[in-house]
Amino acid sequence: SVAGLTAELAKGSIQALATVAMRAELLHVLQRGSLAGHWLERRNTTEVLAAWDDHVTIASTDLRLPGLRPLCTDPDDQIFIDLALATHATWLFTRDRAVLKLGRQLRPFGLTVGAPEDWLSMSRS
Repeated sequence: SVAGLTAELAKGSIQALATVAMRAELLHVLQRGSLAGHWLERRNTTEVLAAWDDHVTIASTDLRLPGLRPLCTDPDDQIFIDLALATHATWLFTRDRAVLKLGRQLRPFGLTVGAPEDWLSMSRS
């Protein structure tokens, strides 16, 4: 479901931003084996991290956040929202329910929240 997104990343028509902390969280998730049944489960950790490194740009840690911003009910997910707001991202890709719930509150910041396939269907329209 993300092949089209990966192709756009490879072409450079879109940019994926993350932080060092997000990469560490990915490693933690991979190591604890909590992706049972997920396609990532069938990849080794080194392979997943190498692909991540190939497609993601590490953002500066010196980011300015809007004073008043929506807060996620899951504090572990707030880093994704904060990065998107601080970098004036236009899309935040997620399937996480807690983050998706903030979609309406994040629109006034110019941020659309949705799954990668949502962006793909909109970009083809």
